[in-house]
Amino acid sequence: MKTLKFLALFCFLAAFTACSSDDDNNDHDGPASMNTFTYNGKTYQLSTGILEKEDDGDYSDDGSTEFYLSLTTSELNEDDEGELFPSDDKFSIISFNLFSKEAGDIEPGVYHFNDNYNIEFTFNDGIALLDIEVDWDEVDPGTIDLDDPHVSWDAIVVIDSGEIEVHESGSTYDIDFEFTMNNNKKLKGNYTGPLLDESDYPDKPAKTNSLLNNIQKVFN
Repeated sequence: MKTLKFLALFCFLAAFTACSSDDDNNDHDGPASMNTFTYNGKTYQLSTGILEKEDDGDYSDDGSTEFYLSLTTSELNEDDEGELFPSDDKFSIISFNLFSKEAGDIEPGVYHFNDNYNIEFTFNDGIALLDIEVDWDEVDPGTIDLDDPHVSWDAIVVIDSGEIEVHESGSTYDIDFEFTMNNNKKLKGNYTGPLLDESDYPDKPAKTNSLLNNIQKVFN
C-alpha cells in the first residue's frame, strides 16, 4: 500500500504558503539542532518518531523492504481502541518512506530521493503537514475530516528531492534530513531518539501507524 502517493494530488495546497527566493537558502547554515526542523524561517521542536514496516519488497526493484517514518512535534496519547493521536492541540508532522535491505529495521546510511527506482538507500515519498490545530474535545481521533470546523492547518507541502542520513546506536536513532519541497522551499532537520513500532504495542498490532492514517483522513 502506497500510503502517501495520492497526496501528490493535493500539492496545490502548498499555495497556503507564499513562495520566496529568500527562503530557499535559509537552511544551509550548518547541521540542524537536535530534534528540530526548520521550514520557511520557522523552527519546530520534534518530540516523537514512529516507524512503520510497509512491505517485504513488494514495491521495490531490488527486494528492499519499504518503511515509513513519521516525526511529530507532539507526544502521543492512546485511546481505548489503541489509536495513537497527538496530545497537543497544535502540532506538525513529517512523514517519508525509506527502502532498506534490512527487513527488520532501517539500515544506517544515506538515503537519496529517487522517484525512478525503488532500491536500497532511496526514498520516493514524503509530506509535511505544518501547524495542524485540532480541538480534541470536539474531534474523534479516528474521524478527522477536512470539513470539520474544529480542524485547521497552516501548510501542506510534498517532498520533491533531498537526502536522509540515518545512524543507529541501540534503540536510539540519529536522523538528519534535508528536503526541497514542491514549492522549492527547503525543510531541514534532525530527530534523535527512539522510534515507536509494532513491538512497542504487542497487544495492539499495526496500530502504530494510526497517527499518520488519521491525519491523512483530512484529505478524504
